[in-house]
Amino acid sequence: MKTNKRGFTLVELLIVLAIIGIFTSVVIGATNASRGKARDTKRISDMKEIELGLALYFDVNKVYPASLNTLVTEKYLPSLPGDPLGTAYEYLPANSNKNYCIGVKLEAGIPNDSATCTSASSGSLANYKSQR
Repeated sequence: MKTNKRGFTLVELLIVLAIIGIFTSVVIGATNASRGKARDTKRISDMKEIELGLALYFDVNKVYPASLNTLVTEKYLPSLPGDPLGTAYEYLPANSNKNYCIGVKLEAGIPNDSATCTSASSGSLANYKSQR
């Protein structure tokens, strides 16, 4: 007597589910890395925008502002750029406001100037630094 076998065995189903799980974890991992790089690109763009605002402020006032908020109130920037995850950007005026240091912590470690811009208040370390 011949029987027709229909459907899948439990082992076959478990193997298929395991393969789907592995593919899903690989795709999610690649997506998260891409998102981190995109956020870092925005951070670097924000740093360049802040640098431009600081340069404009310095050209007029011959000193750098004590706070980045001054750039917005005096119309050198339309608004203060914000980190994609909500953490603050570092800004440290120094030497009687004749130079400054701005920085932000990058996720993916893409191009950076230095890793030495630190804030005494937060103790955070910036991977991206621009210093004048």
